[in-house]
Amino acid sequence: MKKLFVLALVVVAAVACNKDQQAVKKLEGTWNMTKMETTVDLLGTPVTIDVIGLGGSGTMTFTNCKLKNDEWCNVSTTFTFPDEDPEESVDLYRVTGDGTMLEVKESDTSSTITAMTIIELTKEDLKVTFTDADLGDVEAELKKQ
Repeated sequence: MKKLFVLALVVVAAVACNKDQQAVKKLEGTWNMTKMETTVDLLGTPVTIDVIGLGGSGTMTFTNCKLKNDEWCNVSTTFTFPDEDPEESVDLYRVTGDGTMLEVKESDTSSTITAMTIIELTKEDLKVTFTDADLGDVEAELKKQ
C-alpha cells in the first residue's frame, strides 16, 4: 500500500510539472501587449484606465528553459506609458499551479514576486490579471509575434 501511495505522488508531481513546462514552452518568444487596463481607487471610486488605448505599448520576451523545482527562467520586458520614455527590464519568471500562475521577480535575491493569474494561454494569446502596488488591479492581453 505504501508503494502505491508513493507511486501516486510521483505521477501527480510529474503531471503538474508537465503542465507548467507546457506553459513555459508556449510562452517562449516575444509577445506584444494589445491591452492593459488598470483599475485604481480614485477618491473611493474605482476608475479603469486603458493604458494601451492611451498610447502606451509593451513587449515581453520569454526564454524557454527546462523548468525544475525552484528554477526561474529569463524574461525581458519593455513598457512605455503614454508620453514617457520606455522602461526596460530583465527579470526572472516561472510558471506554477499546473500552468495557472505566472510569477515574475527582479533577480535571484529578490523576495518580491508579482503573481499573475493566467486566464488564457495559447500559442498566440496570453491573458493575465494581477495586482500591482503602483498600478492597482491590472488586466493584460498579449499576442505572440
